[in-house]
Amino acid sequence: MPQVAVLVIDAEGRVEFANAAAHQLLGAVEGLHCNDVVQLRGADGLPICHPGCALELAGHGKSGRTRVGKCRAGQARVECSSDRGCTTVVVVPTPLPAEKVEPLSPREREVLGMVAQGYTDEEIARILGVQVTTTRTHLRKIRTKLVSRSRAEAVARAMCMGLLPNRG
Repeated sequence: MPQVAVLVIDAEGRVEFANAAAHQLLGAVEGLHCNDVVQLRGADGLPICHPGCALELAGHGKSGRTRVGKCRAGQARVECSSDRGCTTVVVVPTPLPAEKVEPLSPREREVLGMVAQGYTDEEIARILGVQVTTTRTHLRKIRTKLVSRSRAEAVARAMCMGLLPNRG
């Protein structure tokens, strides 16, 4: 069972309390703004968390919302909720299990590695000596196998599952 980090956010958007799991997953967080602590990003790499996002829940009377993405704790489900002025953020790590994914062929791994390096479809086709349509077929199959909507999401998922080396 994964550790569940629980944060209580004050009226200024700062972490007022963090449980032991939060300290283990996210480090020392008290007094920091929630979005700086969680740093949740979508599959496209764009931030989901932003200054004041947890407080928007309280201010607009919303009971809560759940988002999935990559944060400081790794791949996670982040649940933000507000009840009677108390804003809580729960971070549940959700590693992507590689064993539940249909294996990529050696060629698909090669293509995905080139995508991760920033090559275009045309460049990949030229390097591999295949038609651009063949490259696009490989990419479609990769996205299907990795349950990804885009090239970037496929690369991110592959890195999270250890199918590609994590650069940087």
